[in-house]
Amino acid sequence: MKFIITALIIIGLSTIGFAQKIELLPASRFAASPVGGNEYLEDFIKQEIVYPKTMLESETEGEVTIRYIINNEGEVVQSNISASTNEAFNKEAMRLFHHIVWKVDYTRLVNEKLEDGLRIKFSPKTYKKVVKKRGYDGLPYPEGIPVDESGTIYTVKQLDSVPNLIGADNMNAFALKAMKYPQEAIVRKVKGEVKYEFIIEPYGMSSNYKLVNALPAGCNEETLRLLQLMRWEPGIKDGKAVRTKMTFRLLFNAGGSGGFEMFDGNSNSSN
Repeated sequence: MKFIITALIIIGLSTIGFAQKIELLPASRFAASPVGGNEYLEDFIKQEIVYPKTMLESETEGEVTIRYIINNEGEVVQSNISASTNEAFNKEAMRLFHHIVWKVDYTRLVNEKLEDGLRIKFSPKTYKKVVKKRGYDGLPYPEGIPVDESGTIYTVKQLDSVPNLIGADNMNAFALKAMKYPQEAIVRKVKGEVKYEFIIEPYGMSSNYKLVNALPAGCNEETLRLLQLMRWEPGIKDGKAVRTKMTFRLLFNAGGSGGFEMFDGNSNSSN
């Protein structure tokens, strides 16, 4: 699956807001890293978290610590809850943890006796601010379509129905409406492509952004901003909305114009 569209680009930048609390607890300097980097986790939690209803109604705070081992393939081989202030938070904490995509790293030394950790802090006050900012409480799954809760990630070739972009007739129309070409990139005459791998979630938003090819002067940030703006009809497998791996390229040239390329998740790069 491949889309190639050339688009005129307008100038400007925008930013996105605050985060939910999450903390990595590495057991050594060889700890595994999320594909989006450690700093991305706060944005991920902000987008993904669903506060347990009874705990939200009672305005109860909580904290859950998960211990885990990630192998060189980026796979979770062991995970457990090592500390929790309230069992009502455990299920959501583990769901969040298992939706993180980890880097493949064959140079990292894996010690099966050392468990890294991740601590998630639940705050009803912070959560209400997050909900107001993002515009939804429960995740906005498509109506009338069951959701695959296994967390399995599929490529486009494995799907029965591929993801479709919402809110624009095509990618060119989306670019004309949403993209803001970085002024610094024009001044510096930056030319090339930014490439990200990412996941389209069953609720139609993207996550777990891996920067594969970078450019300076704000090009990476603008490409990521566009990905975060996009909304999708999710991929479908066996009648269920599933997680889908995709690859996105944004082409920049010195004249302030560019183009899109989007591919399925079958790339040769590793996480």
